[in-house]
Amino acid sequence: MAGLDEAQVTAWLTGMLDCGVLCDPLLANHFALASDASVCDTARQDAALLAARHAPADGTPAVLGTVPFAPSLFPRAVFSALIATAVHLAREQAGRLARNHDMLRTMLHTACGKVAAFLSRYGGEPLYFIYLLVAGYDMMQPLCRHRQLEEAEWLQGIRHHPYPPEELETLLLIALAIGAIRLKPAAGRGGRVVQVTQAGMRACRWLTGMLENSGYQAARAAYAYLYHFDHVIDWDDMCREVWPDAVSVRSRFVEWIGVSAGARVLELGCGTATMAWEAGLSAAVGPHGRLVCLDESASALERAARKQAPCPGGASVTFLHGRYDDLPFADASFDVVLGAGFLHERNGQAVVREMARTAVPGGVIAVLQGLQTHLLRPFFREWFAPLFDLAGIRCPTAFQQIAPTEADILAWFAGAGLTCIEVARVESRWVFNQPDVVVQHIIRGFAFFQTALMGLPWDDRRTILHELVDRGVDVCRRYPLAERTVYVPMLMVRAARPGARPPRADAGERRVVV
Repeated sequence: MAGLDEAQVTAWLTGMLDCGVLCDPLLANHFALASDASVCDTARQDAALLAARHAPADGTPAVLGTVPFAPSLFPRAVFSALIATAVHLAREQAGRLARNHDMLRTMLHTACGKVAAFLSRYGGEPLYFIYLLVAGYDMMQPLCRHRQLEEAEWLQGIRHHPYPPEELETLLLIALAIGAIRLKPAAGRGGRVVQVTQAGMRACRWLTGMLENSGYQAARAAYAYLYHFDHVIDWDDMCREVWPDAVSVRSRFVEWIGVSAGARVLELGCGTATMAWEAGLSAAVGPHGRLVCLDESASALERAARKQAPCPGGASVTFLHGRYDDLPFADASFDVVLGAGFLHERNGQAVVREMARTAVPGGVIAVLQGLQTHLLRPFFREWFAPLFDLAGIRCPTAFQQIAPTEADILAWFAGAGLTCIEVARVESRWVFNQPDVVVQHIIRGFAFFQTALMGLPWDDRRTILHELVDRGVDVCRRYPLAERTVYVPMLMVRAARPGARPPRADAGERRVVV
């Protein structure tokens, strides 16, 4: 867009994410419609105060280039940042996306501090521009996809709901002012149509590039499915429905490793602590041991820490947030380093090397990992064809390549210098039964589908999700449950770090037997 420094815009977007702020008018407006009115009233009051304190000077600030400054939109920009940030914080703390007005009210106070800190550091112009960037993306998507829409339809937000009419009117005027759209009489009927111009197509590509390259679109993608499910199912309930063998397989893994009471154990990819609590890892470690559970998802850790009290006779558990390929521990810190279903999230070789580094000489390194799965099944192709088309995947074989192969995992273990490598194979059922649960699981569990959905306008996004649920109902009617159950191969690998185990200060305690 003319007059704008792309590097500066990227710095604004990444700076907002670094401050823990999310400006997402679609998310904010969605929750404003569904939330307690008092929460929104408080947010509007806070937004008005912050907007008055940080409003740009009269006229269009130079940093905005040719983009007009609409004073009436600046408080809405702040409001969008406050509500979206509060929703994001509530989700991180609650570990789920179910609406909780009391929590949202509490998080609003924290969000106000974060937005105020961003405004103090960067000024009002960047927040205003980011609001226009995100809203402009939402506004232009349906036009770029359908080329033109009736003016009344556009102003009612049917294609990009939920934006208030007065907000859409102002955005329409800004789009006209910068030449992104034009109004023309509707051929053969009354009224007018809104058409996208070539300049508008270029602007939409620019908007998309800015959001994607800065990582801002990925932050929004986490909520892409939220607007389309009235009752979001808890992740643990969802996994129990879709992966009914998860606990039993993990219990078998814990037993197979041979964790002894008193061990110092690190679990990577702990998620919501299924291994620690339900699968018995805490009980195996015992009250004299040490269990540290690490995950890259802060919201999963929040759920893990709250969902169950420590098991009687089990280890006290510490939950930490961190990267699997850059563990925040000294060398030789643990007797056992293990994890389930996480190697595909980072560079597998780097992760296994970190596991080996943090294990004591003679210590155990073990993983339970799902392998690449054959998904070229009629029911699967029929059910999820729209998602594969949307993500640019010609067939489900690309989908299965997210997971590693057995050869990959064994090569990572050998490459890390580990010895005494043992393997065992099990299977876990992936059940495609309740369509709404399965669709939520697929969308929430695979980031590239979330990102692909963000590339669609609101109405098209809603349509494809409804279509997936409807297709699932039809598939479940026509295919027996046995054909809709995928047996995913799971590999259990256990190895040792070379060297003799050093004596420990607590030598009277039992240790893991390799």
